[in-house]
Amino acid sequence: MMSILRNNGKLNFYLKKDVPSYDINNRDSNKHVHFESDRYDTFIGQDRASIEAIRHELDQYRLKVEGLNHELRELSIKSSAKDERINELKHEIESLKKEHDLVVHANNQLRLRARELESNIGSYDSVANKSSLTISSLQKDIKEKQDQILELQSRIRTHMEDRETSERKTDNLYKKLQELFSQLSVTLGTDYGQPTTATFDKVMSRVADINAENTLLKGKMIKIEEINRSLESECQSNRATLQQMSNQLNLFDHNNVNHRLQIDSMRAERDAALHDKETIKQELETVKSRLDSVQKAWQNTRSELDQRENRFTSHELHLKQLENDSLYNKS
Repeated sequence: MMSILRNNGKLNFYLKKDVPSYDINNRDSNKHVHFESDRYDTFIGQDRASIEAIRHELDQYRLKVEGLNHELRELSIKSSAKDERINELKHEIESLKKEHDLVVHANNQLRLRARELESNIGSYDSVANKSSLTISSLQKDIKEKQDQILELQSRIRTHMEDRETSERKTDNLYKKLQELFSQLSVTLGTDYGQPTTATFDKVMSRVADINAENTLLKGKMIKIEEINRSLESECQSNRATLQQMSNQLNLFDHNNVNHRLQIDSMRAERDAALHDKETIKQELETVKSRLDSVQKAWQNTRSELDQRENRFTSHELHLKQLENDSLYNKS
């Protein structure tokens, strides 16, 4: 009983403490899933084993008590019937003894009377013959009564032996009942003393209380099993989520490897492009220097062309001036 109360206390403690905390932490499906499930599985397995063991032990004790009570009632009924039969036989024996005493007394009187008659044989032949017939009949009756007495004595001995056997069985059953009461006292944690009707009623009341507690524990076990099933379903969903996330992680790793390969390839291409850029830059510097020299040459050429154009313009003006002068001179 104490172990049942302790297990019940543990159960209430975990139901009040651990289950709400799990409901709060359940917002994140990746936190404490396996830990909570394993702890509930271990706790439920231990409580279930202890409750089943106590239930099995109580059922065995109940069956033993019922069997012993049934045997005790049967033996009590048989003992009462045999006691009644023994009392009847005792009354019959007493009545037969009284009849036997009366017959013996009558026989003694008849013998005295026969002796008196024998002293007067001559005169009482007819009476003697009648007396001898009466004596023989009485002796026959006495013999029959003695046979009946012997039969009744043998029957009484048989009943006494049966009664002794029943008493031995009753004593054995009483000892077994005492042992059962002591075991129940140890198991239930209550000293019931000697097995009597009152203590038996107390034990049956206690068994009824234990059955009620067992019913409550069954209800709590059903709730715990429902919680366990919900936790298992959540664990399965979490496992599926974790498997999906693991697959996504594997895919991400695969893509990451591909991306790294692509990055390495792009880095190689970038290095090659940088090398080409440096080469092109060097070529560009060379072209730029050439372009500068060409531009300088072009500027020099342009300045020469400008100078030539200026000289050509001045020559052309001078020529026009000369033409005008010549026309003027001709006029």
